[in-house]
Amino acid sequence: MILADEGEAESRDDGCQVLYGVIRDCAYRIRKRAGSEKEFHKLMGLWDNPEDRVSAQANGMTA
Repeated sequence: MILADEGEAESRDDGCQVLYGVIRDCAYRIRKRAGSEKEFHKLMGLWDNPEDRVSAQANGMTA
């Protein structure tokens, strides 16, 4: 999304603006799909959260 924003700001013609708009749209769709997959994996008990491992190690527990 950052790439699309920066590219659109620097674009000099309509074709480039359309291309960056498509890139932005795809990025939002990918982010939405990734969030859905993450939630599904959490519900199924398949989500391994690296932050949990870091917290456990900091408390002297093994993950």
